[in-house]
Amino acid sequence: MVRFKVETIESFASLLTKKQHADWWELIACSGVQGVGKSCLLTQLVEKASEMNKMKFSYSDNLTWMRKEFIHWVNGNGKDQSMKKPEFSAVLIDELISLFHKRNWTNYEQNDAIELMNKCRDRHLIVGGNVPDFWDLDKGIRGLFTFWLHIPRRGVAWVFKPDTNPFSSDKWHVKFNEKQFALDKNPYKCRGFVAEIHFDDWTPDKKKEYYAVRNTKRINTEGQGRKDNNNIKVLRKQRNKLIYLLGTMKQEAKIMYRTDSTAEEFKTFLRDFVPASPEIGKITGMAASNIRMIVNPNTKE
Repeated sequence: MVRFKVETIESFASLLTKKQHADWWELIACSGVQGVGKSCLLTQLVEKASEMNKMKFSYSDNLTWMRKEFIHWVNGNGKDQSMKKPEFSAVLIDELISLFHKRNWTNYEQNDAIELMNKCRDRHLIVGGNVPDFWDLDKGIRGLFTFWLHIPRRGVAWVFKPDTNPFSSDKWHVKFNEKQFALDKNPYKCRGFVAEIHFDDWTPDKKKEYYAVRNTKRINTEGQGRKDNNNIKVLRKQRNKLIYLLGTMKQEAKIMYRTDSTAEEFKTFLRDFVPASPEIGKITGMAASNIRMIVNPNTKE
């Protein structure tokens, strides 16, 4: 029988606060199907951590669904710092998918928020966020999480941490863990597995308080990914230019390989030469990374 560590809300919150006071910050994602208890777990966790830090916490003042509100809580709003949360505070994003969905990668506000999250360690915050599927999040934010909690059933959460190997392109050991989990039907031998958290349901009063805040603050949060309309128009023009260029490059590929270019050779040409070509980047106005995604869409980002 595999032995594993079991944490409570209090013991895991204690771990988080100790890391805060050791000059770290904590970014925590919590995944699981709708209704399994993501908000229940994270609200209890950040509320307990706030209590340990002697910091104020309420659902109305520390729980958000809005990207702008979250940014103002973390970094203020220019000269207006009135909304900026004090050091060692806890903030909860109840629906991460509204702020950091991978399909909204052209959204400039989302990109600004990800950039901010790379700079705010010195704020020593605990930032928690809920999402049904962890892998639906933007790659740029996934790599910043210090812990990932997944709830397979109500009252139980599995805790994972990322690899610290600076050369690893798979911080969460996806390939290995997918096979290991399929074999064992549990995460206890998975790489990066830390512990299992056991937690209770909200009290009736806490549940009522949460839903009252949620049903008020979530009303105007739909469509936060629409700030990229102009970006997408530009990107489509750039993509069309690239497609036209690729259609005329068969002859150039033949010259490069000094043969009748086979399909495989042309794929290699597209993969290696096209993204690195400064001329193509200049003509299309596209970065090499964007060109690479178009000519080789199977590349995992």
